[in-house]
Amino acid sequence: LCVEGGVSHQSWILQRAGLASSIASIAVSMWMPQNAASQQFLTQYVDTLASPVWCSSWAAIAFTSAAWLRGVQSARVLLIAQLLWLGWIDPNQLGLRGLTDPHPWSGLAVGTALLTYGLFRRSSRWSFVGASCLSLTAGIMIDWTFLPVPIPVICLHLIAASALLVALIFRDHFAKGLAHGASVFLFLMSPLAVVRFAVVGAAEWQGLAYLAGVIVLALLLHRVLQDAGFKELAFFAGICLYVSGFIEGWQALVQLTNWKGLNEFLIGIALLHLGLLWSARRAMLQGRASPSESVATKQTA
Repeated sequence: LCVEGGVSHQSWILQRAGLASSIASIAVSMWMPQNAASQQFLTQYVDTLASPVWCSSWAAIAFTSAAWLRGVQSARVLLIAQLLWLGWIDPNQLGLRGLTDPHPWSGLAVGTALLTYGLFRRSSRWSFVGASCLSLTAGIMIDWTFLPVPIPVICLHLIAASALLVALIFRDHFAKGLAHGASVFLFLMSPLAVVRFAVVGAAEWQGLAYLAGVIVLALLLHRVLQDAGFKELAFFAGICLYVSGFIEGWQALVQLTNWKGLNEFLIGIALLHLGLLWSARRAMLQGRASPSESVATKQTA
């Protein structure tokens, strides 16, 4: 009644009150009776159908779906939350105690639905939310033991990959912001590869392979998206790759040889290469500014 009244009178207060009733029904279903007769009835109810929490959650989803179709504000967000809530409970759940591990099917269902909705409506925001939900589900479902990297780091990379895919499909401001955010994330992750992900104990070649992959990806994205930020990322990742290889070579020479003055010689080479990289950086900046300067010169003439 609150939802219908809110839709008819365009009252967001009644609409929110109607949506809140679905949340209240789930909260009330968690109440556990104390007397023996009620406990016996509850046991028979669970054996016959399912727990009250499970039934009320499905009823709330049906109610919120109908409210969404009626155009109620915030119903879509609440429906997503309720679908994700289903992933934490099971048909025998009687309360908040003993919540199960998140079920992958819930994240897959929500992510697929949101991604399909976003692509159909040409919405980069909902497409990113759906792709991120699928990425988090993949991070939880797939066995990543072959990578000595924590699951949260893997999930962050999967979300960054989702942002880049959305940026390749859509070209609006939000998609450009996603591309910029992904490039900043990879920019921050590149120095960790210099120390071979020492925080998590990765092998030497994995850090080098990671940086090489970042360089190739950044150059491809710069060519497709025409975003100068990815060119900056490729340049920075190249520096990190060089530093990582230089450190590995330094350690190998120190272990294999006993040359006098080796450390001083390698430090001099490092400073020389640093100067060359700085000169290349300045040349790249001057090359970028030269077209505008030429246009200004022509206008002055």
